[in-house]
Amino acid sequence: ALLLTPTKRGLHWWPRSCPRFVGVNNNAGRIVATSAALRQINQARILNTLRKGSWSRVALAEELGLNRSTVTVIISGLLEQGLVRELDAAPSGAKANGRPRVGVALRGSGAYFGGLELGNELLTAVVTDLTGREVGRASEPTRPENGPENAEERLCELLAGVVGDRHLEGIGLTIPGIVTPGGRLEWAPTLDWRDVRLGDTARTRFDVAVYVENDANAAALAEEQLREASEGDNLLFVQLDSGVGAGLLVDRQLYRGGAGRVGESGHIRLPAADGSTGAEVEEVIGRQAILRAYRSEADHDATWEDLLAAVEAGEPTAEHLRDSWQATLGWLTAALAWTLDPDVIVFGGPASALLQSDTTALHRSLHDNGPAGIANAWRLSSLGPQGAALGAVALSQRAFFAIPPLLQPGNSRASLEVAS
Repeated sequence: ALLLTPTKRGLHWWPRSCPRFVGVNNNAGRIVATSAALRQINQARILNTLRKGSWSRVALAEELGLNRSTVTVIISGLLEQGLVRELDAAPSGAKANGRPRVGVALRGSGAYFGGLELGNELLTAVVTDLTGREVGRASEPTRPENGPENAEERLCELLAGVVGDRHLEGIGLTIPGIVTPGGRLEWAPTLDWRDVRLGDTARTRFDVAVYVENDANAAALAEEQLREASEGDNLLFVQLDSGVGAGLLVDRQLYRGGAGRVGESGHIRLPAADGSTGAEVEEVIGRQAILRAYRSEADHDATWEDLLAAVEAGEPTAEHLRDSWQATLGWLTAALAWTLDPDVIVFGGPASALLQSDTTALHRSLHDNGPAGIANAWRLSSLGPQGAALGAVALSQRAFFAIPPLLQPGNSRASLEVAS
């Protein structure tokens, strides 16, 4: 988050962890940046570029349109801070003046980020390093009857066990429910919680910023960092668990709607055979719903792992349930595609494991019910079936790597000048 501070020269925005960044001169109506501010901005741009892999200083200067001397100064500062490391040679092996160009990359131990997933069935805490590598994870069953405060306390205990003596730069906390833009839980249907403030316990325990978000929204933001450029700028993430929800990125930015309810697609009601209003989508394709159906058909108390194993083994009952599940998922996704028009659809969450083998039924349903081409415009999440906690991590990573909003690419509403 950025703080807004009045000064004699105007209003200045600056991150809590950085020197003053940038301000608007009220008299001239222009963005005014000191040389230190420009250095901080370019440092953020370099760090974001290094998230894609290792680069030489020359390649960074060419990629970002900066002077080589500027890049050299910034990299020197990042080396001193322990945020980057030098490689033996640039990845390309290119040479300058007969000598190999020295590459630089993010240093994993330079920073750590925490992610807390308050799920319908599991509480999960995860820690990643600056490169995004997962360094630890712990989980335990969710006990909704003990209330949200107890759940957050348990998450903090799990995180403390994973983080050890590492310092966290920030923590993300996700929950399957409607979260307001201010980070307050309005309603978590499966957990049966309403009007809950989350994050205070973690904020006090670890003394860092805590970012609270809907689980599908957080996963969509995480996928934004991992997606291929060819996938376009509009992404729909469908979270498949006990509940069903979606996160929508429009022009690479999270779209919430007026009250933060965009993507609550699990509450759409399916039409019944007699034309009446049927069950909610998540009552049909939620993970517990499909497991109950399998237990009823198989006549034994099967687990989720048993169902997946039966699908893998080609058991007819399990395959029939998988195909029926995929057909309903395709109907829902087609409806969302007609309404939201995404470039790519990403399926994630534990139930997405039912999409790891034969997806003929999904493809057919998308083809029959959706816009042209949508049947081939989907993929599984890069985060994996258990990736919701990594979506939580992405919330704190985004804050760490953020470029000041007024100076993000594509913003031409104000001019930039260096203050004297």
